[in-house]
Amino acid sequence: MKKIEAYKCDFCPKTSTNAGALFKHERKCRDNPNNKHKCFEFCKHLKMEIKDGYRIFTCEKKQTNMYSYKAEHRNLDIEHLTRMPLECDDFESMTCDELAEKYDALN
Repeated sequence: MKKIEAYKCDFCPKTSTNAGALFKHERKCRDNPNNKHKCFEFCKHLKMEIKDGYRIFTCEKKQTNMYSYKAEHRNLDIEHLTRMPLECDDFESMTCDELAEKYDALN
């Protein structure tokens, strides 16, 4: 039996014997606090559309086009967009009726 050294993500249960690979994973990890956008907690101002094959998010309150952390790691053209905030003073949670209406519109 051999003893091996393993590395564990600081944010999720993922482990790896390759430190470099795990470092890359931690930057993209969805449990990383730097990747937890407040908008995705069902903000009523967030609208999403697909344009040129990728998602564009719009804050209707601020009239701002935004991108999520995933766009950074996919090297998409995001220079003209704003990164989605981790905290937002304009955040308003959707009601259950608004969530149901949005879900019905998707189906």
